Amino acid sequence: MIWIALFLGLSLTNARIVLISADSDPALHRRLGEWMLQHHAIVREDNLLHTHHGPFVSMEWLSDVLFAAAGRVCGWNGVVLIAATTIATCFWLLHRQLLADGCDAILATVLVLVAMLACSMHWLARPLVFTHLLTVVFAGQLRSFQQGRVSARQMFVLLPPLMVLWVNLHGGFVLGLMLLAMHAVGGTLNTLRQSVARKKSRVLTTLLFACGAASLVNPNGWKLHSHILGFL
Repeated sequence: MIWIALFLGLSLTNARIVLISADSDPALHRRLGEWMLQHHAIVREDNLLHTHHGPFVSMEWLSDVLFAAAGRVCGWNGVVLIAATTIATCFWLLHRQLLADGCDAILATVLVLVAMLACSMHWLARPLVFTHLLTVVFAGQLRSFQQGRVSARQMFVLLPPLMVLWVNLHGGFVLGLMLLAMHAVGGTLNTLRQSVARKKSRVLTTLLFACGAASLVNPNGWKLHSHILGFL
């Protein structure tokens, strides 16, 4: 019901207008995607903005292409559908994770409503919505691993490929690496108290390096990481 309510609310009410017109970014991302679809190449130089011309770091190129492709099929409705589907899936998945962690249905629903309120200002048809979803996925997988519900093999099968996807969707992929680093450090500290935690600590540290290497699979390589650090 959470997924249905969010999806229909965002795609069939006036919220769909806000998704694409609250700022100029949705139009810019769609236009960049259109250029890439037309030229079968990734944007390397930005000549679309009035205030900036010159080298361009394409850290969201895959999102741009997805929005542009949806726009070709369904116009702006296609862009809205991608954003609404991603947002609805994010909070549906968060609700499922809370239930798996032992929350009762009422508490889980209240917590999800609070999270929705906190994130609603960013409910726009922009690449950031993919970071919201993938942050929930990474955080949930790491918690499940710590609790023994997910094996090390499952983590290595899922998270590095998702990191390759994330690094090409949005610059927020750094959050995934930060989550991994936090769990790896926590696991290392736990080894001082619990010898059984050593194996998990090694897995998390190795996974951090694997996802770090996976994040280099993008059109800019390590220069993307340098660009984001410079931006911050």
